[in-house]
Amino acid sequence: MNTHKRTIANPMKKRKISRRVALFTLIVSGSILGMGIWSGHHAQASNSFDLHKKHYVTVLPGQSLWNIAQQIVKPNEDIRDVVYRLTRINHLSSSLITPGMKLLVPSKND
Repeated sequence: MNTHKRTIANPMKKRKISRRVALFTLIVSGSILGMGIWSGHHAQASNSFDLHKKHYVTVLPGQSLWNIAQQIVKPNEDIRDVVYRLTRINHLSSSLITPGMKLLVPSKND
């Protein structure tokens, strides 16, 4: 004799739970994405160069944008961000530079 009762799951209840999980996942994902975009924008604004004390350097043979960035990078600053900003302020389409180019470079104190 089988004394266990078998219950049948309500398919409507499962569907409600699935929708709730999907909605929760969407809200959490959107929040995380929104925070990432906000913090990235905030960090970029705070790390931008102050070009009030701008000067130009002439690229020498064998120099790279990375070498120039190493000379002006601040402690605890990511050198890749400095290279990116140098390409942006000098309107370069890439980080490739050639000897003789004049580049706008902020002073290390900026």
